[in-house]
Amino acid sequence: MDRISAFDIGLDPMFRAERNGIVSIRSASQILFRHLYIEAYKGEPLAVRETLKLIATHERVRAKEFNRGVKDCYKTKVRPKISADPALQLLGIAVGEGYSLKIREWIVDLATERGSPLASRWEKFIYPADADEPEPYSLPRVPPRRKRLPEETRFKKGQSGNIHGRPSKIKLDYKLPFEDFLYDQVEISIQGELREISRAEALVHELNRRALGGDEDIARILRTSYAREIMDRWRRMEHIVFDMSIVRDDVEDPPVVDYMRSLHILNRRTVRHLLIQPWAVNAALQRMGAHRLSHEEQAVVLRSTSTPSKVYWPDWWEVFTK
Repeated sequence: MDRISAFDIGLDPMFRAERNGIVSIRSASQILFRHLYIEAYKGEPLAVRETLKLIATHERVRAKEFNRGVKDCYKTKVRPKISADPALQLLGIAVGEGYSLKIREWIVDLATERGSPLASRWEKFIYPADADEPEPYSLPRVPPRRKRLPEETRFKKGQSGNIHGRPSKIKLDYKLPFEDFLYDQVEISIQGELREISRAEALVHELNRRALGGDEDIARILRTSYAREIMDRWRRMEHIVFDMSIVRDDVEDPPVVDYMRSLHILNRRTVRHLLIQPWAVNAALQRMGAHRLSHEEQAVVLRSTSTPSKVYWPDWWEVFTK
């Protein structure tokens, strides 16, 4: 048989080996490497150095294959609903907000006249007409957001605009030398607990135990290997963690919202938006009399109104949809 290299005679399987009653044909290199692993597990310094060097080579190749680098730390954030509570209070339809929201009695009576069958069931959500009048509601003062300068939105000098880099398109679909042996799973006892780990991890664990037990030769080799591994991870920027937020919608409503939807005062056009029905806005505007809303308050009411084109806005109204 024509051979490309003289080493092929040591790489071709031609030796019969038996283990646990299973017969296999292995190459001379596989048998010698198994002997090397056994010597390393026993703490032979030269064997330890050679085996750790091979494991480190495997780790570097796999790190490049899986594009290890900056880590993404995913955190779930709840995106709050766009509440209609401010608009309900500005229009005089409700009092309070959130779980303390109560509906004024006049809008409940009007909804009953329109044919709602549930007006008499949920008295605990109705604000009585003879109750003390709360203080007038005013919008919270939010400081204007500063507009960012052009210099603040440009790419920084010396900093990549794509931190993660271009993902690798070529993935290894083959196994590295001796990978089957090194990463085969074995069972060992770690601190009294039986665990299943790879042979490479089992070797490193045994070497750690020997080094911490006072074997200076093994400790010296491990210090060098750990220092090299830490530097490799630092060069791949594995120490950098980016917080990536997974946003989900908060769709849980207070019970009073379900009551107002049953009265057809509110509707939900989208998951996040609760909108006030046009008939309720018309009724609230007619009851205002001489009271006027500011420009900001008009904008809040308009954003919380379902189908604003069906509302008869008064003459003093200044904010309209585009």
